[in-house]
Amino acid sequence: MVILDACYLFFSKPIYEKQYISIQRVALQIKPVGALIAYIAMAVGLWYFVLKTPKTNVYLEAMILAFVVFGTYNATSYALLKKFRPELAAMDTVWGILMFTTASYLYLTFVK
Repeated sequence: MVILDACYLFFSKPIYEKQYISIQRVALQIKPVGALIAYIAMAVGLWYFVLKTPKTNVYLEAMILAFVVFGTYNATSYALLKKFRPELAAMDTVWGILMFTTASYLYLTFVK
């Protein structure tokens, strides 16, 4: 999941930097401990709710979980932050759905 997200963030970095500079007025600075906790939480959630006992609709479940996680974060950011763009909220939510679904596929194909 971290590798998938790193690739996405590498290519979309200018979009996120512009967004966060407009909100914070300083360049985006990643806090490694916070990022680590977020990735652990996402991986645990995906494993526990979707991959631990996979059903026939595992990819749909991964998509729904990602929609809940990323949709909540992005909708809250949009609701609270005056300059948070709805396009970025939508783009990030769609990315989360793709990332969780791809991570599920990779886990079930190569690990399980």
